[in-house]
Amino acid sequence: MSFSSNDTGPGFGLQGISVNKTGVLGQSTNGAGVFGSSVGGEGVHGEAQGGSAAVGAINRGPGPAVFGIAQTGEAVHGETTSGTFAAIAGTNNGSGAGVFGLSRSGEGVHGEADGSSAAVGAINKGLLGPAVFGIAQGGEGVHGETKSATAAGVAGINSGPAGVGNPSGVFGHSDNGEGVHGETNSPGLPAPEYKSERNRRRRLRPKRWFGLGGVFHNQRGQSAAGWPRRCCICYFGTYR
Repeated sequence: MSFSSNDTGPGFGLQGISVNKTGVLGQSTNGAGVFGSSVGGEGVHGEAQGGSAAVGAINRGPGPAVFGIAQTGEAVHGETTSGTFAAIAGTNNGSGAGVFGLSRSGEGVHGEADGSSAAVGAINKGLLGPAVFGIAQGGEGVHGETKSATAAGVAGINSGPAGVGNPSGVFGHSDNGEGVHGETNSPGLPAPEYKSERNRRRRLRPKRWFGLGGVFHNQRGQSAAGWPRRCCICYFGTYR
């Protein structure tokens, strides 16, 4: 059975009303079950007042449930005024990614925030995995920048208890280069600032360090505190 409706007036071209069943049902073997097209409005519009979705999509095969294509705008756009829910949420009950982003020439995933919260937040509730994992073929694995006069470009804080291992705030490892590299253009501060519980409130002048080399710093300019003008190699361990 086929049905066609053409209404040029202000009413509905086709209307389906049901209390407990489907208002309008469309099925097709090879084509679209329901097709909607509009020149100036929405192709398909859905509204809901309860806890269910306004538009629901289920794909029981290997394809996507929702597929969006846009020539110049956003393929999928989500907005919400909720203080707890996300505008767009992705949940994977298997072993794949919850949200995946790919871009040929731009950012795979981009986040912005106007308040004090992070633009991109990552929390790993497991016991071993990292919250953020960055891999780059020729660039930096993780890059951070800031214009703040008090905050760091990249900060690492470990609030775990002391144990057998070394609960480091920042760990650096390199197979062929420096484990941690630091540079500064400040004329009054050294690149790495060494602090201990004993010397928390006063900066140590450079002394002779003994131990395993791991930190390289390059200071550009003369230090008012007596630090080297050019550069030096500093070592983790005890100092004399």
